[in-house]
Amino acid sequence: REVLRAGETEATVRGARLMWCNGRTGARGFYERHGYEAVGEEFVIEGVGPHYVFARRLG
Repeated sequence: REVLRAGETEATVRGARLMWCNGRTGARGFYERHGYEAVGEEFVIEGVGPHYVFARRLG
């Protein structure tokens, strides 16, 4: 959680308006609790497992 917030803070300082990441499907609740939304459909990263793209507007 703290690493996520530190990244958001740095991105905001640099002028970013959107933060996004690939996150495991099993972590969906974590990202949603921190203001992220799943974008698009679930996809699989071979050898790693199912993921979503998660995004959150900054500022």
